[in-house]
Amino acid sequence: MATASRYVSNVQIHAGPTMNFTGTVSITRNSESDASVTVSVSGNVYMPYGGSYGEAYSGHGLSASFNSIDNSQIHGNVENVYNGKPFNVSFSTSWTNGNGNVYINCRFGSKGSSALYCDKGWADTLLASIPISELPYNPYRQPTIGCSTSYIISRYDTRREMWIDGNASGDNTDTDTWVIVNGNRENWDIGNSGGTYGFYPNQKGVSDGSSYSFQAYRQHTQRRDWTASTSITLYTYRTPLISSFSLNNLNFSGTGNTTLTWQTNAKRWNNYIGNYTGENNFITYLKFNTDNVWFQSSNNNPIQSENNALVNETQTLNKTIIDKHFSVAQRSQDKVDTVISIKRNNPSSGVDSTVLQQNISVQFRPKYRPDNDTNINNPPVSLIYRENNSTGNSISAGSNVYVDDVPNVYVQWTYPSNADGGVIDGYIIRIYEDKAKTKLFKTFEVNTSNLTASRIFDITKELKRGILNYISITAFYNKPDNSGKAEGPALDYPFILPLGRLHKPVISYPINNTQWHNPNFRILFELPEDTDYDTYDDDILNNYNYRNIEVRINNNFIFAFKANTENMTSSAIIEDKAFSTSDLSYKLRICINPSLVTGFPITTLYSMQVRVQKNYYQPVWSEWSDLVNLSQSSISFSVNKGDLILADHFNRMRNWSIRLYNVYPINSLSNGNITVNIDDIIYKDIYDVVYNTVLGIQTGVNNWAVFDANRSNVKFNQNIYELSGDNKVKVEVITALPNNASENGRNYIKLIVDCMNKLY
Repeated sequence: MATASRYVSNVQIHAGPTMNFTGTVSITRNSESDASVTVSVSGNVYMPYGGSYGEAYSGHGLSASFNSIDNSQIHGNVENVYNGKPFNVSFSTSWTNGNGNVYINCRFGSKGSSALYCDKGWADTLLASIPISELPYNPYRQPTIGCSTSYIISRYDTRREMWIDGNASGDNTDTDTWVIVNGNRENWDIGNSGGTYGFYPNQKGVSDGSSYSFQAYRQHTQRRDWTASTSITLYTYRTPLISSFSLNNLNFSGTGNTTLTWQTNAKRWNNYIGNYTGENNFITYLKFNTDNVWFQSSNNNPIQSENNALVNETQTLNKTIIDKHFSVAQRSQDKVDTVISIKRNNPSSGVDSTVLQQNISVQFRPKYRPDNDTNINNPPVSLIYRENNSTGNSISAGSNVYVDDVPNVYVQWTYPSNADGGVIDGYIIRIYEDKAKTKLFKTFEVNTSNLTASRIFDITKELKRGILNYISITAFYNKPDNSGKAEGPALDYPFILPLGRLHKPVISYPINNTQWHNPNFRILFELPEDTDYDTYDDDILNNYNYRNIEVRINNNFIFAFKANTENMTSSAIIEDKAFSTSDLSYKLRICINPSLVTGFPITTLYSMQVRVQKNYYQPVWSEWSDLVNLSQSSISFSVNKGDLILADHFNRMRNWSIRLYNVYPINSLSNGNITVNIDDIIYKDIYDVVYNTVLGIQTGVNNWAVFDANRSNVKFNQNIYELSGDNKVKVEVITALPNNASENGRNYIKLIVDCMNKLY
C-alpha cells in the first residue's frame, strides 16, 4: 500500500460568496497492480467575508471529484456551506495513467441531484495534481517457477526427469524459460506452462557417484528485470566395480577350505538424503556353475567411500556353501570341475559390476594317504604308536609288544592339510596278518572329520597275536547319494607284534630265607602261565611244551634244560637229568636237583632263581623268578654210653625237624610235634610225630612234582624206614647206639637225625 499527499492552504474555490479551502489531498493505491485508488480530501472551508452559502432545502454545497466535474459520477455530499465548515470526502476510482487531479466542486441543485454545474462558474477547482509516477500502476506480475522430483538420486547414464511448475503469478503475459544442469544451459520454452524436463546426466558432464546442481529459470517478456529461479542438488548412483578376483587354491576340498580374494568399491551416498531415499549398501554375489544361482557373499564390505577406492576383501568358502550349491549327485563324484563367478551389485540402481570368473576343481574323494608326507614311497612321518595312551612311551613299528606289560596301543595319524585333500568323514583301519594284505584280520572305523585322529587298540582282543600285524589306514568320504564310501589311498605300514609273556615263575619251595642241612636241596616250581595260551590253535594246545628252563644259583652258576635255544645264557651248563621230567607241558610242576649238575658249588648259602622260555610265536624268556635264599648248616647227634638223655637232646632234634619242615612245608605238620620240658616224660608217640615230620618232607617233595621213571635221583630217594613197619617205636631200652642188639634197645634221637640226613 502506498499514499501520495498534498497540503493546500487558502485555495479559493468559489466567488460570490468567496470561499477558500485549507487541508490535505491524498491518493492511496493498495499495490502497483491494483487500478483502484482511494481519493481523500480533508480540511476546512473558510468564508473570509462571512455568511453562508445555500440553504438546507435548496441543496447548495460542495463536492470533490477526480480529474474533472465531467466524470460520470458526483463524489461526495451536497451540503450547505458556512464559514469554518469541515469538509471530508473519500471515494474510490480507477487510476491507470495520467496525473491524478483532484477537484473541489461547487454544486447547485437539490440534494442528491446529479447537477453538474455551478451557477457561479466554479464547477471545477483544482486542489492538487499528483503525478502517477508517485503511485505507479503496473498490470504485470512477477513470474514464479518451481521444480520437484520424486527421487533425488538416479543413474548417471539413464534419462531422468524433473517437473517444472507453471507460472503462478496470475499474469498471462509471455515468459521465457530455461534450465541449467551442471552448468550446462538449455532453453526450454514452455512459457507460463508447467512440464517435465528429461535429460541424461552423463550428457551434462555428470559422472557416477556425483552431486550436481539443477536450476530452472522463468523471465517476464515485458519486464526483463523480472526473473524467477529455483534449484535443487541432484545425485547419481555409484557404479559397482570389482577386480583382481582370485582364490588361494583353485583346487580345493568339498569342505570349502579356500579363500576368495577380490578388490571392490563402495556406495557413495547415505541411505537417506534429506527426506529422499539415498543409496543402499553394495552387495557382493557369488555363483557356481553347478547350479547357476547367485548368492550373497558373507562379506559385503566396504560400506561407503567418498573417493571410490578399491579395497581388498576376502571370504572363506565353507562346507555349508558347497553343500548348498552342489547337488547330491555332484557331491557324490570324486571331484567336480566348474566355474566360480563374482560380481558386485548396487541394489539401488540395479547395476552390476563386470562378472569375474575362475575355473576351479572341488575334490570330494580323499586324495591322499593319511600322512603329512604324501609321498607314498616314504615311511610315514605322522604315524605314531604309543603304549596305552597318547602320553605313553613310543613304540617302534615292527617291535614286539608284550600284552602283559602293555594291554593297549595308541595309534595316531595325520591327514595332509592340502587344500585339495577332499572331504574326510572318517578313517577305515584294517589289520592284516601279512604285508601283502591278503589276510584281513579285523576292520575298524573311526568317524571323525579331524585331520589328526587316533584310536586305542586292545592288543589282546583286536590284534592278531604272535605275528607281526600290518596296519592300513584309509580316509573315507560318505557319498551323499548313499552309494557307499569313497576311500582314498591307504597308508600301509608294519604295526606291532603282540606277544604274551610267560608269567614270572614262582619258586614254591624251598621257602625263602630258610635253612637246609646239606647242599642237596630241591627246587620246586610250576611252569608259568602263558598269556598267549588262549590264542593257540588246537594242535598247539594238545601238544603244548615249553622250550627251555634255566636255573641260576648264586648269580653265576647257571644250568639249563637243553642247549641251543635262542637267547639262552651262553655259559649255561646243559643238564636235563637235574630236572624231574623231560615233559615240559603246560603248567607242569617241576622238581630240580641242582646238586646233580657238574661243578655245583658247595657253600653255606644259596640264592636261586629260575626262568622259562616260551616255545610259540617268539622264543622269549620269562623274567627270572624272585630270588630265594637258602642257608645250609649240617645236623648231627651222638651220645656215649651212660649219658643221660636230656630234654635238651630231644628238643634239639625236634627243632631240627621243624627247621627242615619250614623249607618244604608241603604236608601238614602234626600238632604233636612239640618241645618237651625238663622232667617231662617223653612218650614214644612224640618220636613218631617227629619221625613222620621227616617222612612228610620227603613225600611232600617227591609227590609235589612230576617225575619220570628214570629221574628218581631227582627225588629225595633214600629209603627212610628206621621207625617204620617192624621198626616202629616201642617200649625198649634207650641206648647210645642207634641199634644195639646186645642190649635190645635203640637211640631214637640218633635214628631220627640219621633220617633227616637221608634227605639228599
